[in-house]
Amino acid sequence: MRRPSWIGLERRVSRHGKVCWYARVGKGARVRLHAERGTPEFRVEFEQAIAVLSKSARTARAGKDTPPGTVAWLWEQYQRSAAWKTLSPATRRQRENIMAGVLKEGSGAPLSVVTKKMVIEGRQRREHTPSQANNYLNTLRGMFGWAVDDEIIKFDPTVGVKNAKRPKSDGFPPWDDDDLRLFEAKYPLGTRERVAYAVFLFAGLRRGDAASLCRQHIRKGVITLKTEKTGTLLTVPVHPELVRAINACPPKGLYIIESAFGRGYAKEALGNRMHDLARAAGVRKSAHGLRKAAASRVAEAGASEAQLMALFGWTDPAMARLYTRAANAKKLALQAAKMDGVSEVVDLFPTQDGVGVDENGS
Repeated sequence: MRRPSWIGLERRVSRHGKVCWYARVGKGARVRLHAERGTPEFRVEFEQAIAVLSKSARTARAGKDTPPGTVAWLWEQYQRSAAWKTLSPATRRQRENIMAGVLKEGSGAPLSVVTKKMVIEGRQRREHTPSQANNYLNTLRGMFGWAVDDEIIKFDPTVGVKNAKRPKSDGFPPWDDDDLRLFEAKYPLGTRERVAYAVFLFAGLRRGDAASLCRQHIRKGVITLKTEKTGTLLTVPVHPELVRAINACPPKGLYIIESAFGRGYAKEALGNRMHDLARAAGVRKSAHGLRKAAASRVAEAGASEAQLMALFGWTDPAMARLYTRAANAKKLALQAAKMDGVSEVVDLFPTQDGVGVDENGS
């Protein structure tokens, strides 16, 4: 039997010291080979991968469409599907960013060689950020699940792949009264920074919705806006403090939160901007923490779960329940304290300029 040509076979050692074999044509994408080296299955897998990669390279040079049967081709089909169109713009943008990284390494990989093991390895490479790892899985699940339902492929390699474990955390911490005083002292009424702060705290919007809030969304004292994340229609009464902030620094253009040039922000840029502003004011918390502070305030004022869901655009009652339970627990604790003879709140440590000090005066 004629000895096969192994041009295009690459040997690489992983960070765990494991030897891995790849098929590659020129300087194009690599395809991981999973069969054992030296077996007939390895030869078949290698030659199939080289055939697909060679065809992909020729097609790319000719300027034709993506070769059928590859990961890149399936992604293009998925983006044309009705299932893709049902996703929110924010979810579509997130998945496009994730797939850009996936396709950079394996756009020409044949679907026949994509296995559950490969998906797990992709998740493991991202597990230093569990949210990123799980978003990666959700992206692949959406694409492969649709492909199975549409009978394009028979096997979904994401089936049985578990999500990355998240560290136990309460998430973004809400801003407390000291945080609010620090920010307001640093950015008084009349500044663009105070307007952005007021939108998050007094309208309780998510980052993407705050970035897209424009003049046309405010009519007769009410903000009416379809949320970017869930598509829920929000109807939020305009808080008097938000009115004060906007009137003290009216926007030059359409966007309520705008840059020095009168332009709006992308949601990521707005999140980074609020992060930097908070740090400059001595607050080590995020814009989302302002939204959580707003939810806590409304819940402590007596809002029901249904009212919280309507006001903050939640579709899961469990989200509202977190705040109503916390508010009820606080009320019950104060009531119980009064039964034990506590009639007033005493601050153990005095404050200086609104900032609590410890026993060392720092």
